[in-house]
Amino acid sequence: MVDLSSESKEVIRRLIRWRANVNCTNIHDETPLLLAVRRGHSDIVVLLLRARADPNITDLEGSTPLMASAAIGRVDIARNLLESGAMVTVEDRHCRSALTIASDNEDLAMMELLLDHGPSVDTKFMSGRTLLHWAAINSDCVIAGALCARKADIDAVEDHTQYTPLFYAVREGTIDIVRVLLAHGASLEARDRDGRTVLFHAVDRGHQTITELLLEHGADVMAVDGDQQTALYRATKHGDKALANSLVSRGAALDRL
Repeated sequence: MVDLSSESKEVIRRLIRWRANVNCTNIHDETPLLLAVRRGHSDIVVLLLRARADPNITDLEGSTPLMASAAIGRVDIARNLLESGAMVTVEDRHCRSALTIASDNEDLAMMELLLDHGPSVDTKFMSGRTLLHWAAINSDCVIAGALCARKADIDAVEDHTQYTPLFYAVREGTIDIVRVLLAHGASLEARDRDGRTVLFHAVDRGHQTITELLLEHGADVMAVDGDQQTALYRATKHGDKALANSLVSRGAALDRL
């Protein structure tokens, strides 16, 4: 096929009429469709799709045209690909999908379009995380709110760490995303693989304001982790007097140090 960066739409039409292989690939396993998407040539994308170009062929990195459309934020191109059977949940060699790319780019319109075409809002990717985990990692309140509006599992557990989205929000230290998740009922009692609640993570990271917020929402100040340590013990271990005082004022027992 041709170099789509330099040839005209008319040349593409002629090659299609001459029955050129629309699914041929270059040395990087890129198809003409993938190249057209990456260059934002929506008219050529339409021509190729009408000629039955396969929207699910991947390049050497495992990228699909749909991922490419998400990467450049072209909802119009993504819509054409989806209508031609593009698969939403395919992941590349780096465990990225069109959905996670849209989430990383904070592209709500793209994410909504992709979710409207079949995948569960709670789909887990190869990372073991859901979209809500990624929104928390990215501290994206808008996308987190949109996912919650779609009834995303607020306490979805990541496979490896056993973190819920709230764990990531607390660890990132962005209080706004913590508030969003708490407002939608995120559990304060969920535990990670080490038996620690989000309160432990707030203390370990030295997040005073978030610690106070968790305590205000009823975090168990006397909870113990898998090593039988309390949050107060860990605050003391880190030499954080302000956090230790906050915990004691909320009822942490000094005899549990």
